[in-house]
Amino acid sequence: MLVRLIREDPRFHRMEVWRDGALTSARRLETRSVLLHDLCHYAVESELQLDHGFFGRLAAGAELDQGETELVEDHVGSDPSNGDPGRLAGAALDPLGAPIPEGLRIERLAAILQSGASRGAPAEELIARLASLEPVAIDSRRGARVLERLRRLRGQWAATPFGVAMPLPWPAPPYEER
Repeated sequence: MLVRLIREDPRFHRMEVWRDGALTSARRLETRSVLLHDLCHYAVESELQLDHGFFGRLAAGAELDQGETELVEDHVGSDPSNGDPGRLAGAALDPLGAPIPEGLRIERLAAILQSGASRGAPAEELIARLASLEPVAIDSRRGARVLERLRRLRGQWAATPFGVAMPLPWPAPPYEER
């Protein structure tokens, strides 16, 4: 699958989903409120190699016109703690002791990353916040990779001219340390 982000003008961009070489879904989105969040999802899901977040759901056939909660909710009966590749390890519980669905766990990571990145939080603080939510999945090395992936994505977007697409292949290519 290939997601293309096309910079239309300073306020809007278009997200396209391509599967098997054909455009299957597209939406025009307001850049200021949506773009950073989507890039945070890509950074988290690609660096943690998660298949059940926003991009994994799109790759599995979900459409952009589905509500966001439909794109991140878990399949009934799925067990994220079973050690399958592409899933968050361990269980997360809400304050009442109920399990938190994996899609919402991924959503929390993307939201924390977005909040910190938008206010310029120090890397150490962001990594610590991410690790506090998912201590099994995120250590300092993985946290640093998530932040570096996001930094590169933001730079790539800033360098993308109007009318040109920024490609986001899924699964994402491996991280390249520099």
